[in-house]
Parts: sequence; C-alpha cells; structure tokens
Amino acid sequence: MYPTPYRWTTDDGLTHVLFNNHLPPSTGFGWSSLCDDVRVPIEGEHFELDEDVAAADITCQHCRDQLGRSYVDLNDESMAVVNGCLVRVERDAGGEITWAERVCREALHHSLSFEPDSFSGNLADQVKAVCDECWEAYVERQWSSDVEGAELRVEVWDSNGRAEYFAAGAEAIRGGPEGVLRLVSENGLEKDVRREEIESISLTPAQHVDY
Repeated sequence: MYPTPYRWTTDDGLTHVLFNNHLPPSTGFGWSSLCDDVRVPIEGEHFELDEDVAAADITCQHCRDQLGRSYVDLNDESMAVVNGCLVRVERDAGGEITWAERVCREALHHSLSFEPDSFSGNLADQVKAVCDECWEAYVERQWSSDVEGAELRVEVWDSNGRAEYFAAGAEAIRGGPEGVLRLVSENGLEKDVRREEIESISLTPAQHVDY
C-alpha cells in the first residue's frame, strides 16, 4: 500500500505535502513535509503537554495499570500527561518532539483529534499555492516507487533521455501513429506518454508485504 499523502497550508497560504512519520519501521512523531519545513501537530497549538506529572492527572485506566512498573517513573523528565494519558517523549536539541508514545502503547499523534487532510490527484488543482520542493519530491516518489509490486513498469526515451515510470494503470487515449498512453499513479497523478517514446511495458513481480 502506498503511504497516504497529506496536505497542510501554512499561514502564508503555501500548501505542503506531508507524510506520517509513524509508519513501521519508523516510529517518529507527527506528520512532516517533504521540504522539512513543516511538522504537525504543533505543541501548544494542537495539543498541550503537562510535564509536571502527578498520578492524579492520569485518568486513562490502561496507563494507570502501568504505574509501579520499573519502566514507569513519574519523575523522569521524559514523562508527560496529555488528555489523561501518560506519555513518554523524546526531543531534539532544539526542543522539538521527535518521538512520543502513550504508555498504553499508541503513538501520541494517532490519539489526538488533530489530523491533516489527505489528498489524491494533482494538488495544484485543489489549492492556491503548492510548495515547489514538496511537490517535486512527491511527484518523483509517485512515479519511481514500486511499493508492493504488480504495477506497470513503463520505460521511455524522451528529450531528457531514458526514464522509467511505475504506474497503477494506463489507458490509450489516442490511437494511430500519434497514439498517447496515459499513465495513472498510485495516488491519481496522470502522465501522458507518446507512442514513439515508449521502449517497453512490463508488469513488476508481486511483493509480499507485512504490515
């Protein structure tokens, strides 16, 4: 399964493309933009961390059941409380949260009501302005990733030389000598390739992926 892309528009009106940082084997916090300029949710805006931890503040029964265990120390600086749950937090040198997991074993950002919007297709048709760096990286990922196999591999020669695209589907939209093949990516991007540019089309081997 191709990772779900998300979008987030900053105060200046620029929309960024984000991916979830907590996709195995990664266990990072939140959603980060492909340009690395944006990470959400934002502490103090989308959620509050209470780092002055007291047992009375922990209302989640699953978290309370862990009190007294050797790995749960309320005096540990990495401990905090969010919405009644005990959370273990790691930060980088700048104080940004890089990892946060509830003691009841769920990534913190998955338990919050906050979630950026997902999208499909061409984001430029849906918002006013898209971050160029994010979009270029996203488009590259869409056409160069064979995530689970059983996809079309289309090799072409064009004015930029040889290129290879992985597509979820394809449709002939014009026949004859001037024929065009429209490729569709996993998340709905479209790319038209002229007949004379196509060198080969093949189906990639299916892969077994454990989630």
